[in-house]
Amino acid sequence: MNAKALGDQGNTWQNNPKAFRDLAKEINRLSGRGNLPKWAAQAIPILNAFYFSPRFNWSRLEVLNIFRYAAMSPQARKEGMATMAKYAGGLVSLLWLIKANGGSVETDPVSSDVGKARVGDTRFDPWAGLQQWAVFGSRMATGETKPADEDRQKTSRRDVLYRMSESKLAPVPGTMMDVLRGKTYVGEEVTPQGVAMKNLLPMYTKDVYEAFVNDGWDTGTAAFAAGIFGIGVTSYKPK
Repeated sequence: MNAKALGDQGNTWQNNPKAFRDLAKEINRLSGRGNLPKWAAQAIPILNAFYFSPRFNWSRLEVLNIFRYAAMSPQARKEGMATMAKYAGGLVSLLWLIKANGGSVETDPVSSDVGKARVGDTRFDPWAGLQQWAVFGSRMATGETKPADEDRQKTSRRDVLYRMSESKLAPVPGTMMDVLRGKTYVGEEVTPQGVAMKNLLPMYTKDVYEAFVNDGWDTGTAAFAAGIFGIGVTSYKPK
């Protein structure tokens, strides 16, 4: 998706500026640079101190909001929808191939693993931050959750909101919360080694290491390669 596609259709900045503005905003959304409200944009230094990548997370909400297309020019809407269709179709095909070759894919929308490819105890999340917000919305709508390898269970929407908010804390306040409680927000014990790995090494290092430990060299190597290309990786054994 780029401005050349609009130019090829006879659009120019002079005769259709809205199409180019809408396309630029859509590119920002899809690439993780959210179009923040004016008040939030002005408060970015403060937001960054407390929350992890607020502009990126805002962009994920914008991408999930399909009603945005209604306000776009027809030309930009066509490009945006075509790009999203290709993106979603490509990922669904990838997940299908993984499942056909022995992996598994969760389909329950309130599960923490929905839309992820699972090989052994290692999960691969190709959805670029969209999956967490989709699960959050499903849990808020239903008041239900489904932990990994368990059945659906009732939960309070307050707990869903609290856990999602805590998962988006910046590293410093997030680590402070973990240390004060003695556990991470997902229930793992806090150790000096774990705190050091979380704050001093690339974010996916711990999960790649655990993929090697839990599922061997083949899956661990795949997790390492996936992390380099931006695919989310988590690896943990059932509680």
